Amino acid sequence: MINEEILTEKIKYIIISESGKEFEIMDVSLEMDYLFNDKLTIESYRVFVKFDYNNAIEADLHYFTKDITRMSEKMRNIISKYVIDSKGKLIQGGENTSISEGDIWTLDFAADERHIFDMSYLIVPNKED
Repeated sequence: MINEEILTEKIKYIIISESGKEFEIMDVSLEMDYLFNDKLTIESYRVFVKFDYNNAIEADLHYFTKDITRMSEKMRNIISKYVIDSKGKLIQGGENTSISEGDIWTLDFAADERHIFDMSYLIVPNKED
């Protein structure tokens, strides 16, 4: 049986330690999708991250989208450093790991004050693991 609570805590610790001063991590959770009738093999999982982004984000729409994209790519790079394989083991991320672009679920934005995001990233473990 795969222990989702322990994996969540490990991923949360890694994200917090890798994020530095740019991201103030507020919450991390995982949502696992298993192969049909097999609770021992992960088909995919989603990492949900709630954070305050401490860098500037321009309010002008053109620059806003560029800043958001850059911020999302930074978080994606952090998440991709260590991933969970199909058997539930934490491994170093690699080029063969499929990680989606970030999905923004909620945004609490006040120019020059706060930039709180709820985002998620879908990860499909390499089937060769």
